[in-house]
Amino acid sequence: GNEEISPLTGVNARHDVVLAMANQTSATVEEQLRRRNLDAAVPLDAQQPQAIQERDGEDAKMPAKATFSSLWSTPILRNHLIVYWMEAFCLVALDEAIPLFLLARESGLALSAKAIGVVLSASSGLYCVSQYFVYCELVDWLGIYGSIK
Repeated sequence: GNEEISPLTGVNARHDVVLAMANQTSATVEEQLRRRNLDAAVPLDAQQPQAIQERDGEDAKMPAKATFSSLWSTPILRNHLIVYWMEAFCLVALDEAIPLFLLARESGLALSAKAIGVVLSASSGLYCVSQYFVYCELVDWLGIYGSIK
């Protein structure tokens, strides 16, 4: 009844949406379609955030406007932020420690500034090339969406 023909594929638009959602999300297709239909039914005006919150229990749990305290009060998000900050700290510390180790005369490699630049440039190039091949294998194994989850 309410189906449109997609100009790109020549099949109905609902079929395209179902296939795209099935490939990109772990939620059920019916749930995604229900939400999509509810989003289309809600007018784009000042009442939209309130209407979205009231439409079902899951959305009502999230505050209308995200603040740091609202994000921090969600345990799983707080844990993800802590792990991300710890990883960022370790990476920055490592990025700062490697040149110091390469430069140090005692208990280091005592390299010149030029040699340190060559070592860091070569390792960066090797890292980029190896990351390309690892990511290609990961995409082949898990698919594009699965590789970024």
